[in-house]
Parts: sequence; C-alpha cells; structure tokens
Amino acid sequence: MPEACGKSSFCYSVCAEAQQQYPEKLVLYVDIEQAAHLSYMEQFGVDLDPDKFIFVQPNSIEEALTIIHSYTETGLISVVVLDSVGASMTEDQIEKGYDENTMGSLAKKMSVGLNKLKNLANETSTLMIFVNQVYAKMSYMGGEETKGGRALKYTASLRIKFTKRDLLTGEGDKEKVIGQGLSYKFVKNKVGQPYTSGETILYFGKGFDKYSEVVEMAVGYGIIKRGGAWYNFTSSTGEEIKLQGKDKVIDLCRNMEPEFIHLQKQVLDVLTSNQQLLSEDEIEEIKKEEAEEE
Repeated sequence: MPEACGKSSFCYSVCAEAQQQYPEKLVLYVDIEQAAHLSYMEQFGVDLDPDKFIFVQPNSIEEALTIIHSYTETGLISVVVLDSVGASMTEDQIEKGYDENTMGSLAKKMSVGLNKLKNLANETSTLMIFVNQVYAKMSYMGGEETKGGRALKYTASLRIKFTKRDLLTGEGDKEKVIGQGLSYKFVKNKVGQPYTSGETILYFGKGFDKYSEVVEMAVGYGIIKRGGAWYNFTSSTGEEIKLQGKDKVIDLCRNMEPEFIHLQKQVLDVLTSNQQLLSEDEIEEIKKEEAEEE
C-alpha cells in the first residue's frame, strides 16, 4: 500500500472497535516502525488502559513475532497489529554492516513465523493485521512489490490495498485539511467476494465516518429507498421515515443511535447473505441525480 493512505489510521479504528465488541479481551499493537503516537490513537477511540491495550516497540522482526506468539497463545487477545512489515529488519540485518548482503533474510523469518502464527490465530480466534507497503520493483520492467517475501500473501485470509485520493478541506477554511478520500480494493478475500472495491473518507484525528458509510451502503442495498431527493426507510419502531437529502438521514443516524443500529444491523444481515449491491448503472444514475440536485 502507498505511503500516507490511512493504513495505520485504519488499524487504530479496528483496535477501538475490537475493544468495544470484546471488552473482556486485550488489543496488542506492535509498533516496529517506532512511529505510533498514543495520544493520536486515543482520538480514534482507542482505550490505552493497560488492562485493555498492550503497546510494544520491538527492534527486530524476530522479537516482534515472538511477542505476538507469546501474547496470542494466552487466548486473551482479540486483535494483533504489526505496523509494519515494510519497516521490519531481522537481527542479522541489524548486526551486519550497511554494505553486507542480507537478501532474503526477512522473507525467511516471515515464512517461518507466519506458519506458526496462522494455526495459533485460528485456535484462539485472534484477528492479526500485518501492515505492509508497496515498493517500486528494481527492474527495467517496473511494477510494484511488497516487502517480506510471498509468505504473507499466501497466508493472509484477506488482503486490502488502500490508495489515497483527494484531500478534504473545511467548509469555512479551504486551506485547512480535515481529511482525505481513500479507495480500497480487496485483492484477496477467502471469507467473501474478492476484487470488490469502494471509497471512503478518513477524517484526521477522528477516523472513518461510520454513519455516512452505513447510510451509503443502505442506499446501495436498497434498504433505504431513494426517490429524487427523498429517502424512505422503516424505523426501529416500524414507522416509515421520509427525509429530504442524504445529509439529513446521516444526521438522524448520528443523533439517534437506535436508528443507526437498526440500519447497521440490516446492512450486516445483507452482507452475511452475500446479496449484491445495486448494479453499476443504477449507482451511476443515483450519482448523476445527486450531482444535478447540487
């Protein structure tokens, strides 16, 4: 994944969500980049209580994998994040000089480590996230590659590629950047449909806007019916709600948690049933109508 495209921010959001869904378990964050800022994590909702969050900064990939293995086998970890493979070095690379050849050493360590961890993750129901970066190939053919060999590609159940898009500025101050658009693509998916893609917005210091995302998906799945500028859906109490403009639907979800949970549950039910979104033509038609209204 390219630089500055929201990879770490995505991990912060996952950690915060895991703490809410599994309060009896801990989150392990392995910052091998030595670059994570704890106070910034808090802005994403991460609870830094030592009884809920473990933060370590190992020097080598061997040390990182050993720490992950030791904590995971306790069965008390819900999510493990290693940030990142691209910044990892083996002990051999650390000890040798800058001009000494250590080609393939990281790939070998990753291959052995992942083979040990994959079974452990399954036995303890632990989600493991390994962040990586995309690098240009040193070849006349060009192209891209990721660091750490191919073991991670083979072992992973899910691989998501993030790409940064346009920056988002404030309404009153166009010079103030408050977020950026992100596009993502599931380049591997063993638990769902692969090669699907989408777009979202990352708000700096806040994370992703779950309210607007749920509303977007609800419209895409037909849970919220759209007719012109009007949006219709059934409330949590069974009443019909009709609002003008998508922003008002998002504001309703933001201010009325029961309605948001109701819509979110319907979206999740559709996702688990593998129902397809509206066709690309239908989505394009909706976008055209929204652009005309603006």
